Amino acid sequence: MPSRARALLPNTDTAVRFFRAAILVAALVVPTTQTHGARIASVNGTVRALTVFQGDLIAGGDFTTAGGVPAQYVARWDGARWHALDQGTDGPVHALAAFDDKLFAGGAFATAGGAAASNVAQWDGASWSPMGGGTDGPVKALASFLDFFVYAGGTFGDAGGVPANNVAEWFNGSWKAMGDGLDGEVGCLTVLNSTVVAAGNFAIVGQSIGQIASFSPTGWVLENEAIQDGLIHSVANANGTLVAGGNFRQVWWQTRGISVGRKVGPRWQPLALGLSRGALLEPGDVFAIAPYADGVAAGGLFTLADGLAASNVAFYDGTVWTPLGAGVDGEVLALVEYQGDLVVGGAFTTAGGLDATNIASWDGVAWSNDLTPLALEDLTIHTRDRDVLLEWWLPEATLHTWRQVVVQRGTSALGPFQNLGQPVAPERAMRWHDTDIEPGHAFWYRLRFDPWHGESVYLGPVRVESAGVETAQPGLRAVDLGPGQPVQIRYRLTHATEIRLTLYDARGRLVRLLHAGRKPAGEHVRIWNRSDGRGRAVPRGAYFVHLDAGTTQRSERFVLVSR
Repeated sequence: MPSRARALLPNTDTAVRFFRAAILVAALVVPTTQTHGARIASVNGTVRALTVFQGDLIAGGDFTTAGGVPAQYVARWDGARWHALDQGTDGPVHALAAFDDKLFAGGAFATAGGAAASNVAQWDGASWSPMGGGTDGPVKALASFLDFFVYAGGTFGDAGGVPANNVAEWFNGSWKAMGDGLDGEVGCLTVLNSTVVAAGNFAIVGQSIGQIASFSPTGWVLENEAIQDGLIHSVANANGTLVAGGNFRQVWWQTRGISVGRKVGPRWQPLALGLSRGALLEPGDVFAIAPYADGVAAGGLFTLADGLAASNVAFYDGTVWTPLGAGVDGEVLALVEYQGDLVVGGAFTTAGGLDATNIASWDGVAWSNDLTPLALEDLTIHTRDRDVLLEWWLPEATLHTWRQVVVQRGTSALGPFQNLGQPVAPERAMRWHDTDIEPGHAFWYRLRFDPWHGESVYLGPVRVESAGVETAQPGLRAVDLGPGQPVQIRYRLTHATEIRLTLYDARGRLVRLLHAGRKPAGEHVRIWNRSDGRGRAVPRGAYFVHLDAGTTQRSERFVLVSR
């Protein structure tokens, strides 16, 4: 999986790179039997922009619903579900940028939150407001700097009544021209060491056509030695290094760096062999570049990364490009690191073979089509000879989301699963008694939550052993079933007693009280949805689960290796 300890170092030995990359890919494509849950993250149209604002993931694009929730072209993921940002915009969102207290959206729209906002607007966490008079043409790119400056690029001639040739600066509530601007479309922007960098298909007034330029006190300066043939679609500040992606065959007169390059000092360099399509030297299209895990993630339309099979998304660790599992089956237009995972947006239907409509996340090991487990407070399962009792609790605030809950049972983690009885209406505290199981067998249960709008969400599957199975197992254990699944904490009681089940981090700090109360004798399964007592997602790492059961105490260490 991608290294998290490498800097962007110059490329060296080609043979070593190929050998290492082959090993990495072999490790990534080993088939697994892990299952993934909800499709709550899906949206019904292309995702063109991603950013993080006040700890939440923000997506913009051509969609009108997110996770079944009406959301006009922009939506917020809070770690559990999607939310609309008021009325959103009345047209597509192509670009996003954020300060600590402001979110900026650019695109091709006339209103935001129902109020006039010409192609660009700002959101303060509660409502939309215009940015002066906006622009007289679509905004394709946004970048921010020092929580004071916002830069907009696109195809426009005017910003807030100020002549601005396709690029402008927003500062202290008003628009300002940036020199003479750029004669042509500005498709992407970034800021590196306080310098604004723009790329697209343009010319500088009085100079030759270029693909990438930086803004200096004397005006715009072309990076003429960067890309020798082709187009630049994306630029990014990747850990202090300027990286550009697009569709081109060479960087600084070298026959390497297909479709991706970086600037080191005054010179541009290739990033290994690069990202190609069809044949090794046939350029792919790189539409998105983002810093990720101390390296660079790239997305677009390509089939090879350093000559190895890669489906539209790859990672560069400073030495080689590595495919991210089976990738996605369509174009990638946006990337962002969110809570340690790489979130990918675009126009695709699967990620790693999973159904994933236009958005998915990579946790460093595998793809997931959900960004977090269902927001369930807890699930307890008690087993005896011929019956199983399931009890779960839903947060009060989410009850209105669900139309019904269905309990399902299967004989394996992969199913098939059958419904048990009739669907039940959601309540704060719920329970289900399964009275028809065979002793000496293992079963898998899962809960299907059907929302009023959108697709069903699943919790589980959870493995349950009836009497006579695994009798030698420890009295307490925690099992991480992999990305997208809650952690199962199993314990056995020899007699009914008062218990207290708590979770601590590696430094001994209380993370969450999982349960306190009386429990009957038998096997129990407690579900932990990877959040602390305040509902916040916890990081990967070592944890301790501690059981106080009458006069018995037991602690078990486990490592949370996935999200």
